[in-house]
Amino acid sequence: MDTTEIIEVDRFVAEAEDKHLYTIIVTQKIGVSRSLDGKMFRTPGIKSARTSEGYSVNYIDENTYKIVDLNLVVKKVKKA
Repeated sequence: MDTTEIIEVDRFVAEAEDKHLYTIIVTQKIGVSRSLDGKMFRTPGIKSARTSEGYSVNYIDENTYKIVDLNLVVKKVKKA
């Protein structure tokens, strides 16, 4: 029987032009299946992102994202 798991693969803070901060959470679907001889296989699937408030997020580039529900572009905050 095949199943799907969703795991968190990244979490970071992004800043809007008005300096408001948003936490972005990136998750990935993982397909889990078992072969006839009993071995388990995990196959990485699609990634998706949301804010901690639940807003949908689109990837623009590695440092730029768009919060779709707010029509707002945010930039990943660099770690000090």
